[in-house]
Amino acid sequence: MTIELEITGKWLLLKKDQSTLWIKSLKNSVKDPRLRQTGEGLLSEIIRLKKEEDVSELLKKKKFWHLSLVYRSPEYILLKSDIIRSAPLIYSLSDDRLWVADRIGFENGHNIDGNIIYEFTEMNNVLGDRTVFQDVSGIQAAEIVIFKNGGIKKNRYFRFNIDQPAAIRDRSDIKENAFKLDNILQKIFSEIIDSMVEGSRIFVPLSGGHDSRITVNYLYKLNYKNVVCYTYGMPGNIQSTISEEVAKTAGYEWHFIEYNEEKWYELHETGLFDSYIEFASNGISNPHLQDFLAVYELKKKNILKKDDMFMPGHGLDMLCNCLDYSLLNGSIAEKALKKYSWSEDFPKKKPKALFSILNQIFEESGVPEKAFLDYIVWQERQAKFIFNSLRVYEFFGYEALSPFWDHRLVVFWLSVEPSLKFSRDFFKEMESEQLMTDKLKSIPYSAERNLNPRQRKMNLKRLIPDFLKRPLLRLFKKNSAVNEGLHATYNLKANSVGELVGPIDNWPENVINIVKPHLYRYPYQINYGFLTRLYTLKRLLQKNNENR
Repeated sequence: MTIELEITGKWLLLKKDQSTLWIKSLKNSVKDPRLRQTGEGLLSEIIRLKKEEDVSELLKKKKFWHLSLVYRSPEYILLKSDIIRSAPLIYSLSDDRLWVADRIGFENGHNIDGNIIYEFTEMNNVLGDRTVFQDVSGIQAAEIVIFKNGGIKKNRYFRFNIDQPAAIRDRSDIKENAFKLDNILQKIFSEIIDSMVEGSRIFVPLSGGHDSRITVNYLYKLNYKNVVCYTYGMPGNIQSTISEEVAKTAGYEWHFIEYNEEKWYELHETGLFDSYIEFASNGISNPHLQDFLAVYELKKKNILKKDDMFMPGHGLDMLCNCLDYSLLNGSIAEKALKKYSWSEDFPKKKPKALFSILNQIFEESGVPEKAFLDYIVWQERQAKFIFNSLRVYEFFGYEALSPFWDHRLVVFWLSVEPSLKFSRDFFKEMESEQLMTDKLKSIPYSAERNLNPRQRKMNLKRLIPDFLKRPLLRLFKKNSAVNEGLHATYNLKANSVGELVGPIDNWPENVINIVKPHLYRYPYQINYGFLTRLYTLKRLLQKNNENR
């Protein structure tokens, strides 16, 4: 069998005897000597064990949950994702060829599945282990895949299941648990600080919320000085105002990057925008744009240096929160679709293909129905969209660290009674009790600040039915401004959604039905994430047709 491995991103490459190992970590740079030491020890142990079953059992241990791997020996090939799939891996297996890569472009010769394109449009990403390409699969979060003798074996070493025996059942020991969580966080951040390459800095995208402030808080608590904070969006937005106050209180350098139509248009005109869309999608995920313009400008202005690292606050919000879907009726698939589907005619028209794959994922998950929606958020939204934001940093040549999916934090939060985690109440109590330093605790969060008049108008606008909202928005050219300024992403690129994504005549009919109601709207009048899905599909279908 022909074997082709195309690992082109930032991985540490190690070789011994006839074996090769690519390795990367959620908490170590590929330049970190500690990662090299871990990789060399692991490579020797894998070679010693010989049998792939024994290797698979070794890699299931919690101490390896932060690692992504590609291992090749004369006998077999093994892929392993970390617990949140921060490093995408894709593969195609036929009778005489195995292809494994960490990236796939739109011009690849693979056939596209129209039903999966519909799924991508509705759900923001492709579900399960599939891609929009018929014969290409993607590794899932916490998965080990082994190829041997033309066959394939898959297993998961972790599944996010909130339905576990709760060691923490009430708030009676809030102080004790706050001290315990504080100790875990201090250990995690201390290990990251100790592993930093000399001279490199940690860049924190700092908002007005809790998670990025916790990141800054622990770097500050541990007296780490090489920190740069930044935020972005419309001038004077509440997120940036709070971000600046937090950064300056901690004594950290702070930068604001304004987001406007002209800057986004420049990225379109230079071709960087389209290159990134293809780079970040992999036929699975909706490209994440929030930090894209900010990182571009930080690099352009020489604020970023060669060995700097990024540390976004992803993951903590999910771990310390449980979703309440008690108001959603229907089957488990219907509940998931009601929460995440884009189509306004759902559930009037029930997509059979989506029901089928969601039911299949539920059966394979092994979790009870009351835990499935949190499971789906882990496997699909966190792993394939939220953590896909790391592609932004990679695109510009940088690495990112992710402290919050450390196994110690995962174990702690899964030991907490789910009802304590609704609205993150238990976390916020511990945050106030012990986690947050007094200086940073005194600064209000964005959710606690009074809404400004513009935001109040936006809330009132939600009361207007959609069938009236669309023509009114088009008539008055109303611009729905938001803090981050992402509504401006496509403003100067086209005068309407139809002009931006069209023609759509050759798109799958079920996708056309989703898109049609929005074609005459201005780009800034539609959710930028949904618009990015449509723009990604346009680029994908164009490139695929050109390649034929």
